Amino acid sequence: MTDQENNNNISSNPFAALFGSLADAKQFAAIQKEQLKQQSGSVFGSEEEALCNSLHVPADELPASPDDSDNSVSESLDEFDYSVSEISRSFRTHQEMCEQLNINHMIQRIFLITLDNSDPSLKSGNGIPSRCVYLEEMAVELEDQDWLDMSNVEQAIFARLLLQDPGNHLISMTSSTTLNLSADRDAGERHIFCYLYSCFQRAKEE
Repeated sequence: MTDQENNNNISSNPFAALFGSLADAKQFAAIQKEQLKQQSGSVFGSEEEALCNSLHVPADELPASPDDSDNSVSESLDEFDYSVSEISRSFRTHQEMCEQLNINHMIQRIFLITLDNSDPSLKSGNGIPSRCVYLEEMAVELEDQDWLDMSNVEQAIFARLLLQDPGNHLISMTSSTTLNLSADRDAGERHIFCYLYSCFQRAKEE
């Protein structure tokens, strides 16, 4: 562009009237042009830093970059997956405990035997017979296990059949103080065949 064309452009610019003379306007335009060259020649570390320099905003106050946002989302998803896994494990554990308790109660109702000699008031009264034969020796062998399941029910029945006088091993399973002679008789049955037949009848009712 020639000087004449440059002068014409400046003189036709409405903002040129803000300067005292055309020479002042040309000088200002030249300074601005030089500053633009210097700025275009400098290299910023990143677009975020350039924005900081122009707006005077600290870099650490800028929004997170897309990579940082992706990392945050990924971490949130990982935490969510971990929480879901914990809930799932907790649910499975609770479900397994309920199934275990139901099996224990069923065995107690059918065979009128137990490994649990705890305070009757602490036991759940739902589906528990009022009287059972406490298999003390087996409970000692199993130490902390006070429930019956499919893995030890055969051993428990065999231990019950070996008792000379099952009536001497009866314990109350509920906190009821009412005398129940029929419960004592059923649980303490001494005749093996009568006992097994009664167990069969109770199993049919389950």
